Amino acid sequence: MNRGRLVTVIIVVHNEKPELEICLDSIRRFGDVDNLQVVIIDNASIDGTAEWLSLQRDIAYATIEEGLTGYAKVINTAIDLFSIKGDFLLMFPQFVITPGCISRMLQGLYSKAEIGAVGPAFCGDKSFDGHSAVDYQTAVLLAGENNELVMKQVVGLAEYAVLIRGDVVNKVGRFDEQFLLAESVIQDYLFRVMTKKFTLINIPNAIAYCMLPDKISEKYKGLMAEKDRNNIKDKWGMNYFNTTYNPNLIQMMTHNTDSELTILEVGCDCGATLVEIKNRYPNAGIYGYEINPRAAKIASFVAKVEVGNLEEQAFPYEKSMFDYIIFGDVLEHLKDPASVIKYCSDYLKDDGCIIASIPNLMHVSVIRDLVAGNFTYSDTGLLDKTHIHMFTYNEIIRMFEACNYNIDEIVSDCLDLKREDKLYIQRLIDLEPNAEFFMFETFQYVIRASKRRDKQKKIVIIEDENDILNYTARQLVKAYKGIGYKVYEMFVAQIIENPDNFMHILRTGVEKAIIFNNRGWLLKINGKNIWDVCEVPCINYMLDHPFYYFDTLDKAPQYGIAAYVDRNHVDYAERFNKKVQKNIFLPLAGEDVSNGFCKKIADRNTKVLFTGSYKYREEFDQFGVWQKVLIEELIKHPYKTLEWAIEEKIALEQPAADDMYIKHVIEENRMVDIYLKFYFRKEVVARLIYAGIDVEICGEGWENSEYYDNPHLICHGVMTQDECLKKMLDSKIVLNTMPWFKDGIHDRVINAMLAGALCVTDDSKYLSEEFERNKDYISYNLQHMEEVPEIINRILENPDAAQKIADAARKKAGEKHTWYARIRDMEK
Repeated sequence: MNRGRLVTVIIVVHNEKPELEICLDSIRRFGDVDNLQVVIIDNASIDGTAEWLSLQRDIAYATIEEGLTGYAKVINTAIDLFSIKGDFLLMFPQFVITPGCISRMLQGLYSKAEIGAVGPAFCGDKSFDGHSAVDYQTAVLLAGENNELVMKQVVGLAEYAVLIRGDVVNKVGRFDEQFLLAESVIQDYLFRVMTKKFTLINIPNAIAYCMLPDKISEKYKGLMAEKDRNNIKDKWGMNYFNTTYNPNLIQMMTHNTDSELTILEVGCDCGATLVEIKNRYPNAGIYGYEINPRAAKIASFVAKVEVGNLEEQAFPYEKSMFDYIIFGDVLEHLKDPASVIKYCSDYLKDDGCIIASIPNLMHVSVIRDLVAGNFTYSDTGLLDKTHIHMFTYNEIIRMFEACNYNIDEIVSDCLDLKREDKLYIQRLIDLEPNAEFFMFETFQYVIRASKRRDKQKKIVIIEDENDILNYTARQLVKAYKGIGYKVYEMFVAQIIENPDNFMHILRTGVEKAIIFNNRGWLLKINGKNIWDVCEVPCINYMLDHPFYYFDTLDKAPQYGIAAYVDRNHVDYAERFNKKVQKNIFLPLAGEDVSNGFCKKIADRNTKVLFTGSYKYREEFDQFGVWQKVLIEELIKHPYKTLEWAIEEKIALEQPAADDMYIKHVIEENRMVDIYLKFYFRKEVVARLIYAGIDVEICGEGWENSEYYDNPHLICHGVMTQDECLKKMLDSKIVLNTMPWFKDGIHDRVINAMLAGALCVTDDSKYLSEEFERNKDYISYNLQHMEEVPEIINRILENPDAAQKIADAARKKAGEKHTWYARIRDMEK
């Protein structure tokens, strides 16, 4: 690891005595190389630094007395004065090192012959790329987590700590004294290192910690910076050294990191973003196209770079070559950006994308000044003097769509706003109802747009943490992808965390969204329903009866559509939930997990399977006489719905009652529906096990049933939906109860059929319309559950007849009742 090599740490200080003391202490503690010397140059301090230095016995130092001097001249003086010959580490006094920092940098420096300089990662200041801001003690602990050498190539290193190889210095020469500030001096030198064909490397697990910002007075720094800018322009043809990559552009790439990609960055500058792409996508071929020949020369050391003006539309590349063409703050500088992105379409692969970052003219800082009568251009920023085209959110969308691109994603890059800015934005929104908060908050938009072929339909499906709802969501995701939709999968929590990003997705041409059991139906942005703001129809797929969700349905968005799993639910909603604009019937469906192979019924190990929970709720003990009469009526006449039975009872007691009263009574008694669900489950299972028939159960709560200890009850406990489906593949009979489905179907029925099992279930109007009783399934009557054991025994005694029924059902379910078929037919 070359620990024995001489490393000289050079620190230049100006009125930074307290920081220097801590910095030097960290070097004494963690300077883990065998031959280390420290040289400190006091650059005209007046805070007692010189006196303190004179008391230190383990360092070399010198004092500059003729006033504050440029950094390059100071370093050259130090090298001459102390005859520094080997490797040296330029370091700021505001930084302290952590264990392994210097040794890891030294190891990286000599890991390859072509490496010329290395730098650490920085933490302690959120502005530094690398580790998140932590205290110094945590940084020390962080440093000990990974001892393996980690490296990534860069085109620039932060000036706070840079280790340069001694033999490289011999080839590059002295520091250029026309530059004054350390950042200019060091980056100029590092560019010169690259022109000698050496590479620059960042060592992410060599960690330095920032204590305080630079203390050079703003007056001096301002004067020095102005001189440096002019000198940078003269020497390198640039306004500043652009060595920082744009993470927003890279994050828009959607491929796996091991993908073999071909990527072009137009306006690649010095190649910072390209080299970071290569770090993350090592199998990528990276290309740059840059109008500035001197910047292109630097970038050419990390990528294949051509010099040219894109507006001349003379790419030297093959057509259909690139997976991504990237524009980082470029389009606003072009005379005809629309023509350029149209031209680039020919150079994208069929599934290729443009990724672009574009400043937002509508940012609150610009609008505030404009309203005050000011529109003042500057050297950088939103009103950069070199900007030719100005863009807002709507104009970006119009341009890409007019050039035959689909906008796949738009992300807002926002700066922190002051409270008065937020209040000002709200006043602007009050003046213009079509404007939205994000339009004024966004500093820059980042876009990914794909070539438009046949325009792909887009849908948002909002998933849920609930296993059953999320299982259904995943089925719809697969089904919509199967019919050619682009599907955005999201969770409600993601939307709440970043509503603006979600709004951007909705505005990229999303046709509709699907949510489940109201999760996300009432999402708001700036006090308005998000679906109505974006004018995107949102289908609320209600897997339960609407009387469970009256409070949400009564606040339905204008663009809300409710989909129900039972036609009786639709009728109920049409009558009682009039705020919903449209109600549709979307019956449940099933998933075939057999991969084309199903065991014969005779060869299956489980006789009878039931998948479902059993719960006895405390609320059941609170039922009054009214509820108990209802329960008795519905057990005696299970073909009735709860709302039917309640309305009959109200008609006898209060014949003049209106719909509002009836709706209220139904909602107040909805727990009866839950009670009946578990009652019939418990009773049908009881009939079987007391008749000596083994029943295997997948679901929670059965340990609370009175017959849990019965040897014929085999409980497997909680299982996922996927595990239940696999269990069905080895079951002869799948038992079902669905007293709440009078005109719909439970997905358990379809899943059983697709698994090649014989389904035994209570009946429903929809089930008997879609399948033939006793030919596709076997039904029983909830009024005569005592007959179920005999039905089951007949099936078990005649596996050939059972097989014939199961085969017929599997064929019919596979043709019309998979989730794919359900969505396909609904879309038609």
